[in-house]
Amino acid sequence: MPEATMPSDDGKASDSLDSLDSLSSASSSNSDHFDDDSDDDDFYYANYDRPGLDYESVVFDALVGRASTLLQVFDRRTSKIRSRLKENKQKLKRKLREQKVIRLRDKISFVGGITNIWFTTMVLCRFPEWMPLYFTSISIILITLRWFMYKSRKWHYFIADLCYHVNFLTMLYLHVFPSSKFIFIAAFCLAHGPVIWANYAWRTSLVLHSLDKVTSVWIHLSPQLTFYAIRWFTENRSRTGKSPIPYPLVAYFGGENPAAIDVSFTESMVIAISVYLLWQVLYFYFIMILNGDKVYSGDRATSFTWLVGDIVKKSPPNSPVMRLLRFCGPDNHVYVFMAGQLVFAVVTTAPAFLYYRYFWLHTAAIICIVMVTVFNGAGYYFEVFTSRYTAELQQINQDEQEEPLLEAAFGCTSSRSSSKAPWRDPKAEAGTSASAQATEASKE
Repeated sequence: MPEATMPSDDGKASDSLDSLDSLSSASSSNSDHFDDDSDDDDFYYANYDRPGLDYESVVFDALVGRASTLLQVFDRRTSKIRSRLKENKQKLKRKLREQKVIRLRDKISFVGGITNIWFTTMVLCRFPEWMPLYFTSISIILITLRWFMYKSRKWHYFIADLCYHVNFLTMLYLHVFPSSKFIFIAAFCLAHGPVIWANYAWRTSLVLHSLDKVTSVWIHLSPQLTFYAIRWFTENRSRTGKSPIPYPLVAYFGGENPAAIDVSFTESMVIAISVYLLWQVLYFYFIMILNGDKVYSGDRATSFTWLVGDIVKKSPPNSPVMRLLRFCGPDNHVYVFMAGQLVFAVVTTAPAFLYYRYFWLHTAAIICIVMVTVFNGAGYYFEVFTSRYTAELQQINQDEQEEPLLEAAFGCTSSRSSSKAPWRDPKAEAGTSASAQATEASKE
C-alpha cells in the first residue's frame, strides 16, 4: 500500500484548523440549550481521549453532579408540598374562625356543660354509690383533653399543680386503698382545704361554653362532691340485705356506723400538711430546678409565673405585696410564692376536719364555693365575654368582606385578618416588620 502523505500546503492546514474551530464553537453554542450539567458533560467528553485520564473519577464526578441535581429538584418539590400543606392548614383555621363554626362550637360546649351539671346532680342525689365511678370517668377524660390542649400551648406544667394531685389521690383512695385511713384523711383534708378554696383565690368561673373553664371547675369541685356523696348519702346496705358498702371508714349511716373513723384537728393537720410538703418539694425540684430555665425564660407557663405576672400587672406599685416582692428581689420570688402557698394550705386545711364531722357545715361550704364559681362566671359573661364575643364576630365578618376584594385587586389576603391570625409565626412577623422598617429608612 502506498504511504499516506501529509499536505504540504499551509493554506490547507489553516483551513482545517478553521473548520475545527467552527465545529467547537457550534458545539459550545448547542450546549447552551441544555442545563448546567451539560457543560460538565462537554468537559468530560472533550477530555475523554487524554492519555492517563482516570475514567473512574470522571464517572464518579458525573454521578455526584447528577445526584446533586436530583437532590435540588427533590428539595424544591418538598418545599412546594410543605407550602401547600401550610396553606391548607391556614384555610382550615380560617374555616374554624368563621361565625357559624364558632357559634356551633360554643353551643355544643354550652349543652355539654349543662348536661354535665344535670348528670352530676342526678348521680349525687339519686345514685350516690355511683359517684366515685362517675367522678373518675369524667376526671380522666377532662384531664386528658386538658393535657393535649395545654401541651400544644406549652402550658402543660400546670398539670403538676396540687389540684391535679389531689384528684389522683382521691382516685387512689376510691379504687385502690378504700380502707386506708391515712390516704383518706390526706385526700379529704387537702380537697376541702387549699383545693376547694382555690376557686376563690384563682377566680374559677363556671362558663358553660368554655371547656377549659368547665374543666377547672370540675377539678376543683368534683373531689369534694364525691366525698360528700360517700360520707352522707350512702345507705346501710348490710342492714337492707344488699352488698356491704365499699367505704366503711367514711359512710355515716345516720350515726349508726360503728366502723366510721373520727378525724381530729391534729391528725388532719399533720397528715394533710405532710403530704402537701411532699408535693411542694417534688414540684420545686422537677419544675423549678430541673426545668427552671424554661420557666424563667417564659417558654413554659406555670402557676408561679402566671400569679406573679398577674400581681405585678394589677397591683398598685405601693401595695404590700409589691413592696414584699421588691424587698425580696426577683431571684427570691419563687420562695415567696412557695411560702405563700404553704400559709394558704395551712389556713384552709385547719377547718377541714369539721366538714367531716358536721353535715350542715359541709353542705354550706360546698354551696358557698359553688356560688362563688357561678358569680365569677356571671361576671365573665356580662363584663368580659359579651363585648369580646361581639367584637370577635364583627372582626371576622369585616375580614370576610374585605378579603375577597383584596385578593381580586392585589392577589393578597386581608392585612387585618392576617395580623389577627393566631397561626402566624412571631419570628416571621418580626423579620417582616424589620425589613419593612429598613426599606422605609433606605427610601428616606
